[in-house]
Amino acid sequence: MARKQRRNRATPKMIDLYHFLSREMGGEPKDLWVFNPEEFDDPPPFLRLTNVAVWPADVSSDVTSFHTLGMSNRQMSGADYFTELHWPIRARLKKPQRLDVARRLADIATYPFQHGLKLDWWEVISNPGPIPHFPGCRHLLLHPRLTEWGTDEIDHPDGAIKVLYVIPITPQERHLFIDHGRAALLDHWDEAVDVLCDRWAPREWYNPNEPYGGPEE
Repeated sequence: MARKQRRNRATPKMIDLYHFLSREMGGEPKDLWVFNPEEFDDPPPFLRLTNVAVWPADVSSDVTSFHTLGMSNRQMSGADYFTELHWPIRARLKKPQRLDVARRLADIATYPFQHGLKLDWWEVISNPGPIPHFPGCRHLLLHPRLTEWGTDEIDHPDGAIKVLYVIPITPQERHLFIDHGRAALLDHWDEAVDVLCDRWAPREWYNPNEPYGGPEE
């Protein structure tokens, strides 16, 4: 009897991206987490195969980098571009911790397809639930490249792939961005804020019934 053919294999586009990122990052990822909807008995239709590649922090970089592979296999509703997500964290994370982040990033990658949304740079995902390793942050900002030499758009024969950098933000930072504009947030970040690390806003920005891990005044 012939074996059942798996529908959720890595596509040629995912393979192209894997090799592109391996060149950009200076080597192949140490982890490649595979999130396959075939593992569910009755997967919802918005779920598709998603891989998350991880380059842990090492002697040459103190940043652990996570990158999705597979989100760009289809366009979001109303978008004329494709998208992948990149999440940089300034920390040395153990393998179970990296899996927690990779799983969360794979969930974020399904979000626009589940809700028929279009994500782009400078948009906020509000209250997405717990953010691994960022207990002081409550929201996610989708940011373009963080450095002049970074990559926030990848050329591909199918069309441009935008890379959305996932930056957790505090309730105060969300307020600055939504109510006062991008310049206000960037001015705040210029005050020695490391956006790749967890941080806490002052106590009044949080539910008084929740534990608070920030500095007490």
